[in-house]
Amino acid sequence: MNTFIILTFALMFAFVPGSDEATTAPVTNYAALATCLKVSSPLTATATKILDHVTVNQYIIVPPSGLLSSNSNRQSTTTVSSKGCPFVWRTDFDNNRRPSILLKAVCPTSNAICTKCHAITYGHRVLKYKCNALWDWATVNLPVAFVRV
Repeated sequence: MNTFIILTFALMFAFVPGSDEATTAPVTNYAALATCLKVSSPLTATATKILDHVTVNQYIIVPPSGLLSSNSNRQSTTTVSSKGCPFVWRTDFDNNRRPSILLKAVCPTSNAICTKCHAITYGHRVLKYKCNALWDWATVNLPVAFVRV
């Protein structure tokens, strides 16, 4: 009789959900992402803690995608002049940035007039690659014109 009660008791707990290894959720290691994000105590970071950190710091996490084709040698043939400073348009290519291609003004160094010209810059808001699948907002200042000083 005692053997029957002990066996019944053991069988009852053998089928409790969560006691079997097949029914438990796999443990995910977020240490690499937490280290990249500079989360405090990255070795014990949970998904909720990482998501809270991402939300507070306004990060954008995207899945990896294909690389954009680079055509960084492209330049304009038209010379633009702004108050006596000739410049041409060139592409600024950075594959670790989205958008990866931005236009910038370049004053040719062979032109003697360019030594007396001052660049007018504009701040472009872009997404810069940080690590893993993490992109962060950044400002890229590029010259958009040249004026004589």
